[in-house]
Amino acid sequence: MMKQGHLQALGKRIQELRKDRNLTQERLAERCSLTINYIGKIERGEAQPTLEALFSIATALKSNLSALFTYLDRPLTKDEAKAKIRELLDQL
Repeated sequence: MMKQGHLQALGKRIQELRKDRNLTQERLAERCSLTINYIGKIERGEAQPTLEALFSIATALKSNLSALFTYLDRPLTKDEAKAKIRELLDQL
């Protein structure tokens, strides 16, 4: 199972790609034969998508699967770093 932080980062990346392509959640859901609720949950990091769902999403975004995971290669933004620090402090 993926860690919650990874799920949220994956969801944020999917959302970024979707918005870059001027797609609504509804249109993305139609393109990849998933429900709009499921797309929303993925983007919020509330669902762990299957590999099949990720392939469908990547195809619908006219991208490749690896592009969905590029968040691992980029540094955190200032806001993301602050949120991560708050999350860690809350765990103390």
